[in-house]
Amino acid sequence: MKVQLEKEIVLLNGNKIPDAGGKNMTVKDAIITALTAAESDQKITGEQKFKRYNMAQKISTMKSEGELTAEEITEIKKRIGEVYAMPEVIGFVFNTLEGN
Repeated sequence: MKVQLEKEIVLLNGNKIPDAGGKNMTVKDAIITALTAAESDQKITGEQKFKRYNMAQKISTMKSEGELTAEEITEIKKRIGEVYAMPEVIGFVFNTLEGN
């Protein structure tokens, strides 16, 4: 499925989320952060971490739009839900992953 990776995340109030450098957070940024974030529960294997790293690396090389498999989207959604506390970020990224 094609995903718009360079979409800037927009909160319900219309604001965007700037990073430390002042650049607005994109769906791509959120995905890479989620895939590479440290686990709070260290029961994940090295092989699973390596798989996530490879997926993050693949996404980091994509331009404004990227092709992701259903399996990749499922893993990304799982990690987004685990890493981000703000429902607005989760909802925006999920909607983008689902083509909305």
